[in-house]
Amino acid sequence: MTGGPQPLTRDRVVDVAIELADRDGLTALSMRALGRALGVEAMSLYNHVRDKDDLLAAMVDRVVSAIALPTGPDWRAATRARLLSAHAAFLAHGWVSALLLSRPFPGEAARRYREVTAGVLRSAGFPDPLGARAWATLEAYLHGFTQQRLQIDAGGDGRSGGPREAAATDRGAVAPGAPRPGDGMPPDGGDAMLDFAFGLDLILEGLTRRKAKQQAP
Repeated sequence: MTGGPQPLTRDRVVDVAIELADRDGLTALSMRALGRALGVEAMSLYNHVRDKDDLLAAMVDRVVSAIALPTGPDWRAATRARLLSAHAAFLAHGWVSALLLSRPFPGEAARRYREVTAGVLRSAGFPDPLGARAWATLEAYLHGFTQQRLQIDAGGDGRSGGPREAAATDRGAVAPGAPRPGDGMPPDGGDAMLDFAFGLDLILEGLTRRKAKQQAP
């Protein structure tokens, strides 16, 4: 690398914050740790982000902006593609889903994500309240499956490594004959995307039937 230290910008602050959260988990992300990673004092960060909440919102917006928004006349295919893209993004950045569930984020990408994804159902003719319930059901499945997968694949903190070791450690504290962490799991943890797509297709099939039933004369 040439040209000396990179200038400190909001984009760079957000980029490095995402790298730290992906590597160490969100609980390890502090303004002081972020400043060290950037080679600056923590106070310098406040020239680019208002506070920790502003930083988190920008991080979420960056990840959400990479999700493929639904396009095309086929609401079911568009919604399926969007959910698959979102699931992949949330698995790659294991801290995002929990943040989205814990608080509202006012960023432009997050706002557009909500508007466009809900608008697909409205444009497809889903009557209210079915459209609102359909959207909520899809989001609940997305986040619920993602959180479960992160628990299996990453020990629950959005980082790689350790689920089997954690399950093995927990086994010693479980009463004989009781269900144990890891019981019933495929040896390799299964295929996250195939498993997710299977359940998603079941939901979409159900919504298709429910929509047709409500629209029938």
